[in-house]
Amino acid sequence: MGNTQDDQEHRWQAGPQASRGARWFSEFAAAAHRQSARYGREETAEEAEQRKREDWWELGPVFSTTDRGARITSLDPSREPGRFSGRLVAFTVGGALAWTAFSYLGFAELPDVGATQPGLHDRARTWWWVVLIVLALKASGLATWRLRGEAQRQFRQQSVVKGLALVVASFGITAGAALHFAAYASALGDGEANVEPPAIMLFLAVPFASVLAVRAPWVPFALWRVQRRQRRIQQLRGTGRRFDGEVASLRFTESWAGGKPRFEVLIRYEHAGVRRDFSTAMVTDADRVPLPGFPVRIMVDERSATLVEPDGDRPGYDFESNWAKYVQPSGDG
Repeated sequence: MGNTQDDQEHRWQAGPQASRGARWFSEFAAAAHRQSARYGREETAEEAEQRKREDWWELGPVFSTTDRGARITSLDPSREPGRFSGRLVAFTVGGALAWTAFSYLGFAELPDVGATQPGLHDRARTWWWVVLIVLALKASGLATWRLRGEAQRQFRQQSVVKGLALVVASFGITAGAALHFAAYASALGDGEANVEPPAIMLFLAVPFASVLAVRAPWVPFALWRVQRRQRRIQQLRGTGRRFDGEVASLRFTESWAGGKPRFEVLIRYEHAGVRRDFSTAMVTDADRVPLPGFPVRIMVDERSATLVEPDGDRPGYDFESNWAKYVQPSGDG
């Protein structure tokens, strides 16, 4: 028989000999239970089982026979391969402008700026300039967060997401420094012989300019590559020859990609009565590490390109319960 709401609340009632702290806790727990009963309900076993099978392309497990770690690519089954959407363009431009503003405002605070640009240095010591720096920093963080979110939604590869965000930030910081250098060049052109950029500004700007010079040409190639991967995933889902397989064993590599633990996984399946094994890389959320026997769907094309994905239609879709050991320790990169 099921328990009524009164029965459930009775569970939290402290006895007559309970201490004041125990009575307070029982009242708090009963109130929390009433709120839960009022605004929601407990998840059924069927709903919990269904939730485990959702959003695996984002939460994991995601397998790859070609890439490792942050370069593993996935694709939402309901979406087309990623593209540089209008939203992504807007977040990229917005992020670059925000980082440029923060860089320009921040570099004006450097101590040696006052000797060569006294007017700017005086303004940089006002309270409203400091407020502008704080606002620009918050805008930079928000724009980067939105940029990474949209890039992840489109391309589903951590390497591309992090690389694009790094290029945008490096561009903005370099552009902010370049505005100062342009002011110094203009002053020199006007005959002010004692004007030169502070050495600390060069020291801070050169690393970001170097990152920009190296990584910016990489972005188009990386985007082309991840789109090609996603098109291959889409093709294998549509026309690949399918096999039912399972996770035979896993080996935790003691490393993480974007906070997700990395594994080497042995996949097993049968074809024409012969058991076959092959290895894949896998990333997943720490609480979604599959157990041996976890069902997977294997898709292979005529060139032996192979795609491995979780198979939510078969039993055995279970994750390891002792998952805390896979959580990335704080401070690890």
